[in-house]
Amino acid sequence: MEPKFIPVFSGGTGRSGTTLVGKILGKHPRVHAGKPYEIKFLTGRDGLLDLLGNNLNSEQSQKNNAKKFSTFFSSSSRPNATLRQVTGFHTKITQDWWQRQGKRGGTAGLVQGFDFEDLERKLATLESKYFTHPVCSTRKFFYDFIASNKYIARAEFVVDTTPTNIERSGQISQFLTNAKFIHMQRDGRDTISSVLQEPWGPSDPMKAIQWWKSKVLNAKTATSTLPSDSILDVSLEDLVGKKKEIMYAKLLGFLDLEDAQEMRNYLENEVNSENAHLGRWKEDPLLDQRFQKKFQEARKELANLGVVLSQSID
Repeated sequence: MEPKFIPVFSGGTGRSGTTLVGKILGKHPRVHAGKPYEIKFLTGRDGLLDLLGNNLNSEQSQKNNAKKFSTFFSSSSRPNATLRQVTGFHTKITQDWWQRQGKRGGTAGLVQGFDFEDLERKLATLESKYFTHPVCSTRKFFYDFIASNKYIARAEFVVDTTPTNIERSGQISQFLTNAKFIHMQRDGRDTISSVLQEPWGPSDPMKAIQWWKSKVLNAKTATSTLPSDSILDVSLEDLVGKKKEIMYAKLLGFLDLEDAQEMRNYLENEVNSENAHLGRWKEDPLLDQRFQKKFQEARKELANLGVVLSQSID
């Protein structure tokens, strides 16, 4: 199928500026971002990538599935595990990912920009074709559903800011061959300080170091397989600091976008170190000397593994 747009996936460790870069790019007339910023259904647990499983890696697997599953729910010979995956995806996208309470109140989720009846129709099409054409049917579902966003207009680029995008970028690149990736990176101490305040993250600083290290390593592994022209590394410190103009030019160049006044205005007026809470770790009582020692050890371990952290992180 001919893609309707170029998907741009911003990702990182979480609390690393993934949404911020989406907001910046979303001010460009050729780019859509938001409503919602995070779709979640691609990389989330039981999402599209999980539904695909090994089908991405093996054409023979697709052929075997076509032989085994010529129709959908009517055959009793299908393995229950596979049926659970399909029905599980249906449940997650129509419930958990469809609507939830926003972090600052209000409603979050796909409900912000999509029509539920249209989603159900597209799911029915996916479910009727999945077992004979697992990759093609899921790929078509992704492009068709995203293109149905009420606010997308004729955007050439669509940005998603789900943090796990980078950890699964290798799979996404196989699935959506025209995808672009923006790897957001932030001082790990600021990341940890922020994550400790989140209900979904580790609450212990020492465990948070291991969480951060694991996320960084996963990102390194995933992005190492990507074509160099499909990924841009962005330091949050550079994006909001003295190198803001340089990073702005890199973002434009990466997507081959012309300068846009609304995008530039947003960058100049809203994007700064104060709003990004740079250096918040210095005022965090949880990040004591013991933490600092363990964190520096973790950084050295990453360096020994060939992981180069942002030059702007001291």
